[in-house]
Amino acid sequence: HNTMKFATKLQEVHQLAFGQGFDAGDSYTMADYEEMALEFTEDYKACHIEDDRQWTKEFLEKEFFRLVEGDEVVEVEYGNDVNSADFGSGFLQRNCGSKLHPFNLNRLPLDESGVLQFLDEEVPGVSCPWLYFGALFSAFCWHNEDHYLYSISFMHFGEPKTWYGVPGKEATALEKCMKQCKPDLFEAEPDIMLKLVTMMSPLTLLENNVRVCRLVQTPGDYVITFPRAYHSGFNHGFNCAEAVNFADAHWFKFGRRSANKYRDHGRFSAFSHERLLLSTIKNGELLVESDVALITTAMRRLIDEQTWIRGTIFQAGVTKSQPMMYRCDDKSQPKLEKTILTSSLALKAETKSVLKLDPSTPKVESASKPSLKAESVSSPKIKSVLSAKLEQKSLKMDLTNDFEISQTDLSIDGLCGENVAIDSVECFICKHLCFLAFVRCPCKPKVSACLEHFHKLCSCPKSRHVIWYRHTIEQLKQFLRVLKSANS
Repeated sequence: HNTMKFATKLQEVHQLAFGQGFDAGDSYTMADYEEMALEFTEDYKACHIEDDRQWTKEFLEKEFFRLVEGDEVVEVEYGNDVNSADFGSGFLQRNCGSKLHPFNLNRLPLDESGVLQFLDEEVPGVSCPWLYFGALFSAFCWHNEDHYLYSISFMHFGEPKTWYGVPGKEATALEKCMKQCKPDLFEAEPDIMLKLVTMMSPLTLLENNVRVCRLVQTPGDYVITFPRAYHSGFNHGFNCAEAVNFADAHWFKFGRRSANKYRDHGRFSAFSHERLLLSTIKNGELLVESDVALITTAMRRLIDEQTWIRGTIFQAGVTKSQPMMYRCDDKSQPKLEKTILTSSLALKAETKSVLKLDPSTPKVESASKPSLKAESVSSPKIKSVLSAKLEQKSLKMDLTNDFEISQTDLSIDGLCGENVAIDSVECFICKHLCFLAFVRCPCKPKVSACLEHFHKLCSCPKSRHVIWYRHTIEQLKQFLRVLKSANS
């Protein structure tokens, strides 16, 4: 791609410690960017060293953090997040007709041993690699990967790249240290660690008993980061790297934590965690036994969450429900769909239900008070009652309610061939992708709330609200039975 251009971000190295966002830089062809980066390096050398022998990895590391923590004004353009689907990849493409190496970054995310192969569409930067064109002192600030995924980076050519890493189990310690050292930043922007704009010296972290690892990546090297592991780094000069995400069955427990963190900060998700879990179970015959155990644990936790929260909503007064409809080509349905789902009409007739609680179950006085995450299910009695009632029977309800809605709105997945994205329903509060269920009210028919924020939907009586659901609790349990059957 000699003539194709990519956009850059203008980084003020002396501002990296202050959480400043990056302005747009110029656009370059790869040849033009290389020329700019080499010229920048030569100009910097001329002003800061007298002998090329001083230009070592150790010197550059000290110089980088001197700039980060000092007042000298230095600006550099970083060509990051360049979509390889548009610009081209340094690896053979999946459609090349040749067998791809297992560490080909175009193959790895969708490898048969991983779970991202079950995503229903390609996600740039997650399942499709991004390219990174670096220049001297261009940097990537402290962050962990989207959805706490694994990442893998390969350097194609150019000058080295220094990396710093903090293990996932010490992520909280890093965040605590950053908050203590930069309280004003976190007070102004509580979600600043999700924005990839803040750099801190690894020495500061070490002084605060945070474990930090360091490596220098050179051409031909792969660097892998693990779920929730924080990492940062800087480039020693012009180079080109390529990176992508991947995940195995162990990742689901991390992905769930990330989804909850996104909800806490109102951040958009790259994909629906719940949808990927169900899609993985749908393809259970492709999983090995050890993966089945991990995915079963993740699914049971999801069922517990849904059981609790749907019961809480019912107790709060939301007694109307409506099943979502499916397209006939909906890939999210299990292959053994006849054992789980009937046709749309049969589903509508069969699933006019919501949880019926035992009279002895404590009444939820205020829907805004309880925490509705799985950890909130603290009462074994409540949990057992909920599960027992779900097993025994469901409450039949009249769906001919005053929730006037058009056929188009009814079809979340695109009834009658309408092209509507299956993950398009987002909670208006936390931006969570409401794959399994959401709540609406006739007063705001286009506004949706996730099950955790249904009480913030509007001031109407809860009896007017309608919970839209994709699967009943019993159907979610059937996914587990299908998974067990596929691997027996």
